[in-house]
Amino acid sequence: MKKTFESIVNARLSGFSPDAALRQKIEEQITLEGKTVKKRTSLALVFALALVLLTAAAFALTDGFGLFDLMGRHKDEGHADVQKEAFDLVNRDVARASFGHVDVVVTEAVYDGKYLRVVHSTRERDATAPFDGQAIWNGNFSFPAAEEDGVSWSSLDWAIVNGQDVNPLGEAGADAGGRNGETLAWIQYDLSELEPADTLKVQLPIRGRKSIENDELSFEIPATNLPGVVRLQPPAEVRFEDYSLKVTEFMLSPIRVYLTAEMTVDAGVPFERCDRILWGWMNGALADEKGENALKQSASGGGAGFYIENTQYDEKTFYERITDPAKPVRMGVNLEFMTAESYPDAFRFSWDGDALTIRNERLVND
Repeated sequence: MKKTFESIVNARLSGFSPDAALRQKIEEQITLEGKTVKKRTSLALVFALALVLLTAAAFALTDGFGLFDLMGRHKDEGHADVQKEAFDLVNRDVARASFGHVDVVVTEAVYDGKYLRVVHSTRERDATAPFDGQAIWNGNFSFPAAEEDGVSWSSLDWAIVNGQDVNPLGEAGADAGGRNGETLAWIQYDLSELEPADTLKVQLPIRGRKSIENDELSFEIPATNLPGVVRLQPPAEVRFEDYSLKVTEFMLSPIRVYLTAEMTVDAGVPFERCDRILWGWMNGALADEKGENALKQSASGGGAGFYIENTQYDEKTFYERITDPAKPVRMGVNLEFMTAESYPDAFRFSWDGDALTIRNERLVND
């Protein structure tokens, strides 16, 4: 479904407050030839003029090159849709560094309780024209100035957050920026395993390990009281025919809905059945209690699945195999769904007739 102008404006203007100069412009415009217009017309003009002026100012914050814009590049329509609170999570221009030929700026950093998402700009100072975004997307692009400075302009394979190494997980991308000689790259790091903290201190290895040692590109952002982020109470483990399923995390973020679950398959069940269960729940449906109004998975190929216990990768067959048939097999899935403006009182998580109910109840002590 196409976004309405109203929905775009609402998202863009969330958290935006006009300064004194902008308010003065609005007030000046509602006076016509020295006379204030009639009340009914005045209200309409105030709304219309404020909408135009504020929209222009809000769009100018990103010029279409913010995180959520980049997340939607080269994707299906609606892939970048987020709720308005998502814009309150954005921290802008949090770090910068200059090297021999290029300037690097962390233009946006966003933490939503699960992922730290970062956008970094790399710009060649002497460039005279913008780069070709299509060439960057197709992999037919080189950036000699950045490479000469040793700058990782297209990706960052790791980072340090609160003293711990973290790795990318899920989607990422690079594209041309809006200025001459500029690239923009975004990446997301899963922080689920980190200990809770009030702030995140982030160090980005923009030039590898020496960037960490010299603290070349680092910043801090808040990690608590996150607008629009709600963790829900997981339900009790549910037993099915030959396995059980337990939801270990269910979180509503204004960027995505996150669900993590573990399955324990009975001892003696063949690997083919284990694999079918795993792949099935990787594409599990999340809907309302009636099984309707399902949320769309954000990744077109389904969620991420993984084996946890009692399997081993066979390098000859390139498949997992069960290590001890007399023991259960544990495995899990990480799923991401697109958000909605409102949610039901209860969710139904299902696959192939197997289903469980998750109440829309905030996690205690969240």
